[in-house]
Amino acid sequence: MNVAVGRVAFERLVGHSPAEHRAGVDYTVFDQVIPHPLYATQSWISILNPADAGRAQAILRDAHARAAKRHRRPSGTSPA
Repeated sequence: MNVAVGRVAFERLVGHSPAEHRAGVDYTVFDQVIPHPLYATQSWISILNPADAGRAQAILRDAHARAAKRHRRPSGTSPA
């Protein structure tokens, strides 16, 4: 599972900022939140084979809400 979670959630889930590169990350470990191997600096995380469906769903739900808020149409406007 690869998800853009935003800087604040990235720091909470991974334990450091997206800009900090951490050597020694095991990108083959299952069921752990890790920085995405290529897109960590854009606040993406990865979870290989997530076993905890509730945690995975919560991460996806929060990421979706964040994306929807960013793309929400201003109130009072109608679709084209």
